[in-house]
Amino acid sequence: MGWVFRKARSCNGRISTRLPILPLTPTLSPSAGAGARGEAHALQTILPLPRRGGEGRGEGDGGGTDKMRPSVNDLSISNCHSQLFPVMVTAMKARATSERRFALRLFHCLLSLSAWSAGASLPFDSLRNAQCDSWQTSDGLPNHDVVSLVQTSDGYIWVGMFGSTNSLVRFNGFEFVSEVGLAGVGGNTSTCLAVGKNGRLWISKASGTDALILWQQGKATPVEIRLPPPVNWGVPFVPLYEDRGGNLWIGGGGLLVRTPEGQVKDLSAVTKGFGDIRQMAEDRDGTLWLATGHGLVRHQNGVFDQPYPITNTLYSIYSSKEGSLWMGTDTEPGLLQVTPLGTIIRYGEAQGLTSRGVGAVCEDWESNIWIGTYAGLYYVKDGKVHSIQATDLRTAFIFCLLWDREGSLWVGTSDGLYHLYANPIEQYGAADGLNEAAARGGRFRA
Repeated sequence: MGWVFRKARSCNGRISTRLPILPLTPTLSPSAGAGARGEAHALQTILPLPRRGGEGRGEGDGGGTDKMRPSVNDLSISNCHSQLFPVMVTAMKARATSERRFALRLFHCLLSLSAWSAGASLPFDSLRNAQCDSWQTSDGLPNHDVVSLVQTSDGYIWVGMFGSTNSLVRFNGFEFVSEVGLAGVGGNTSTCLAVGKNGRLWISKASGTDALILWQQGKATPVEIRLPPPVNWGVPFVPLYEDRGGNLWIGGGGLLVRTPEGQVKDLSAVTKGFGDIRQMAEDRDGTLWLATGHGLVRHQNGVFDQPYPITNTLYSIYSSKEGSLWMGTDTEPGLLQVTPLGTIIRYGEAQGLTSRGVGAVCEDWESNIWIGTYAGLYYVKDGKVHSIQATDLRTAFIFCLLWDREGSLWVGTSDGLYHLYANPIEQYGAADGLNEAAARGGRFRA
């Protein structure tokens, strides 16, 4: 197996102590289940968490309902049960790693192991203890506008961007690799991504030839199809979504659906009255919902309708594990929720959402809802909206969000790619009740 050590660019002024790992085969204990062994090749962007149960809702969505999975408070706890000794051996062999740095990382791992064994959890309120890494063009990212993010079944993070060349790369935990050549772009274009069953990755381009590409089993195959005109969210793009039946839905200035057999149905005439199709999501009952220029649209049993009085322009939509629909708008209030009982809840300035333009929504393991706006990152917890103040993301223009299967948040912005994950070393200061003497090494006072 192999381990890669690096010092990442920190976007909140803290030194990264994380050990990014290339997707090489990790060591698994003999008692590891078949599911864990089957995922041994997956990319680990942080020290891997112990696998417990299934992968959750599906490929690439980062979801999971298994109550044995770590909570968001355990975000940074490493899988020291199976990985401690490979870390020790390889770290000692790494000439570029000093003994002091190795001792510190070993201490982090042992501390995490102790916390995991005792069932302890690390505080994660308002991401006060989060580590934030970022990549920009100076760090090897080909373009700075990151408009689409997915995680494929092999664990890799794929990054779609807006640019004239290299608008699609795969991140292996250490570097960005161009695996799919997007020929015939002819000027700036946006690359949008969607994951599907059996390791499928769908790729759309807003312009140029071979506008739709299927990546599967290491091979890129152009799909003969004429895509709808792109829509705009800062940059032009053609949204994609594969439903649980394997149908690929293609939005934009129209709507197409491609069946698993390769047949294409043009539904643009039927949906013309709803305006542009900006995003799509399937709820837990298998109903498809569309975020359109004229509000929320449902597709059920071959019929399109609008069952809820939501008719303002929607820029994003997400179906959560508990059955709610979450929608982002460019008006006040900026975030809407339709509960499983059909109740509409609005989140605006009174609830803490001070930025409009909600273009991305995702969900973490604890069912907290994360919101990407054109002026910062927020999350919803217990009916309140909280802003992220500790990082450069507090004012970023956010195109997309991804909660990965390892339990961390990826953020695509107009200024590069960001990665948020918990720091195993908790920091305290005077605001936490730490007196001046203790801060200098003295004893804590009761």
